[in-house]
Amino acid sequence: MKTVLIVLIAFAALGTAAAFAYRYMLPADQDTDNPSQVAPAGKDDDDVTDPDGKGPNEPASEPTVKVMIDTDGDGLTNDEEQAAGTDVTKPDTDSDLLGDREEVQVYDTDPLRVDTDGDSFADGQEVRAGYNPNGPGKILELPSE
Repeated sequence: MKTVLIVLIAFAALGTAAAFAYRYMLPADQDTDNPSQVAPAGKDDDDVTDPDGKGPNEPASEPTVKVMIDTDGDGLTNDEEQAAGTDVTKPDTDSDLLGDREEVQVYDTDPLRVDTDGDSFADGQEVRAGYNPNGPGKILELPSE
């Protein structure tokens, strides 16, 4: 019984993989689900316009792919690091025990200063103790009325 079940699961997995390959790896000119790429009855292929608006004799525009590189693995791309002024080779540019991504995207602290709020405690030290690295108080402290 176990063998039959394993064989059925294997066939189901192979069938799913084949369906995925057929659906997502089919060249665009053979996509039968997209009626804009099927020539209307009685018309030549020369009359059909590609989905990008170009005729059959014009080269189709290539899609642009933006490569996201994160040299130091800190969660910020090199472009984001350049915009923030941080070092693309150091995950914690200011060595305050709070990574560049956390400083830029989470806590809104200065990734170039060890102590953003100037209270003599490093930003990472404050966060680990539960304090706000941008000023007085705890990180999750609710405002008092």
